[in-house]
Amino acid sequence: MIKTKIVVTVGPACDSVQAVAELISSGADVLRINFSHGDHSQHLGFLQAVRTAAESHPASHALMGDLCGPKIRLAPFPGQPRPLQPDQELIFAAQAEANDPNVFATTYPDLIDSIRPGDRLLINDGKIATVVTSKSAGAFRCLSKSTGLLKSGQGVNLPDTDIAAPSLTPKDLEDLDWAVKNELDYLALSFVRSADDIVGARDRLRAAGSDIKLIAKIEKPQALDDLDAIIAVADAVLVARGDLGAEIELARVPLVQKDIIRRCQSAGKPVIVATQMLASMISAQTPTRAEVSDVANAIFDQADAVMLSGETAIGANPAAAVRTIENIARVSEEFQDKHPSAAPGLDLDLLPRSQAALAHGVHRIAQQARCSLVVVWSESGGTAGLISKTRIGVPIIALSSNPAVCRRMALQYGVIPYLMDLPPSSKELLSVIDKLAPQNGWAKTGETIVVVTGHPLGTPTTTDTIHLHCLGYTKSP
Repeated sequence: MIKTKIVVTVGPACDSVQAVAELISSGADVLRINFSHGDHSQHLGFLQAVRTAAESHPASHALMGDLCGPKIRLAPFPGQPRPLQPDQELIFAAQAEANDPNVFATTYPDLIDSIRPGDRLLINDGKIATVVTSKSAGAFRCLSKSTGLLKSGQGVNLPDTDIAAPSLTPKDLEDLDWAVKNELDYLALSFVRSADDIVGARDRLRAAGSDIKLIAKIEKPQALDDLDAIIAVADAVLVARGDLGAEIELARVPLVQKDIIRRCQSAGKPVIVATQMLASMISAQTPTRAEVSDVANAIFDQADAVMLSGETAIGANPAAAVRTIENIARVSEEFQDKHPSAAPGLDLDLLPRSQAALAHGVHRIAQQARCSLVVVWSESGGTAGLISKTRIGVPIIALSSNPAVCRRMALQYGVIPYLMDLPPSSKELLSVIDKLAPQNGWAKTGETIVVVTGHPLGTPTTTDTIHLHCLGYTKSP
């Protein structure tokens, strides 16, 4: 199997148990529900299809919910779509006017107070560019810099404007409560601007008694200013290149992507690269050459996961898109294995020193002893995640007695989660591994492996033992 994880969005094109099962068998590790589309009834249908399909598959799969965040859109207006020409003036007021085709409104009522002359206002992922020319008591005027068609609901980006909207909208709070009720594994927060946004969402989850893990979506310039603090408090990071590309200079997006991946690697946090990875496959049977290169370069940059959105949610052949990205990852990883490059290491200053040192030690021992496998008992998933960040080059079998932990580890690079009962001792664990490894094709009897455990076995945060083990040769007590 490949080590790079694949995040797949579930939608109308794959809303049956059979369709989701095909996504899973094609290589999907994490199934994403996008709260920006549909309602809770539809989301529940997606969730039930995912869980039913996953029951018949031996591997663990995570469920991710993606909150909308304070996304600003064009408010509904009559007579759409409306063509737009360069140097055409647009007026934004509190409400769109039916009798004036040049007067529009947005879904953010306080925009008039926040925006300033000279600020850019971009529509439809930046395809339509305007600049604010003047502002009055109840409206502001923009001058168009491009052609296009204006439609209700198109996204609005404001790269020069500080928006005071809360990171969690009333709709987000409803979706968050739904995610808690239905025990999702991850929640992605859109339009994160600072570490406080993550802390606030986590406080809400804790108050609800939930341990859902939080993914910070990086798509605002303000997030880049607070990036290290965001990474420190988030459980994972997602490079959301769509809105990010509308908010910053497009030529900077690849550089920002590389920088985010590098910082997450140092901090031991999983990082996902998303948006338009195989966008042409929404309608086409094969990707473009540029898309293949884009996916491969994300993997070469050391991304832990790549994500499909419309390709699977509304695409003509969702499973084909998953198989395509899986094959790109396979070929890219084979090249990496033959031509390894130096990857940023775990930063001891960003992590508990004992954990980072243990992960580095496992990596060094596995290389020096030419081990074919690393097995770790990971009751919380933390140790397995750190070992994966060392890019150890061999499969990491993460054993746990906690089903939720196994599902969450499905996002970790190179980690194969395996649910099992807690053995009474480390000695018994070695006997179990002697049987499991050959049965599952992880390694052969007689091969050397590394086994990482804690004392007492199964207690979180107590990982302290590295055992070099020859498979099949556990001595009887």
